[in-house]
Amino acid sequence: MIWSRSVLLLVLVATTILPASAQSVQSPRYNGVVQSVADGRVTLADGRSFAVIPGSRFNRVQLRGMASENVMNNATIEEIGDRTITFRLPGGSVTATFPPDTPVVAFIEPGVADDLHSGAWISALVDADGAGQHIYVEYP
Repeated sequence: MIWSRSVLLLVLVATTILPASAQSVQSPRYNGVVQSVADGRVTLADGRSFAVIPGSRFNRVQLRGMASENVMNNATIEEIGDRTITFRLPGGSVTATFPPDTPVVAFIEPGVADDLHSGAWISALVDADGAGQHIYVEYP
């Protein structure tokens, strides 16, 4: 499916309406604006930080608008509607409805650590050791 990566990135930063049980799951994803990059650590404007390690993978993305709440979901997609996506979860299906102003994130190409800079928006999957595994970086 050609649209799979784009849909997953859309879900990554989209404002959604999900059941309370889905919202209570802790996410190891850090979304925010980079405040600084120094000595192999990225610090976000909200004070959270993570390490950049040799195995960190980078992707360049373009943003079209920003949402006030960010959600990541790795569920299987059952159906895509005009403004909805239905996910198959172990306990059944759930449908997320997106407002008309939902931002779209487009994958550009693989990136490199040098793409990280102060002021860039990032979304990083951070492991239990505090290392950034998959890092999406806003790229002009």
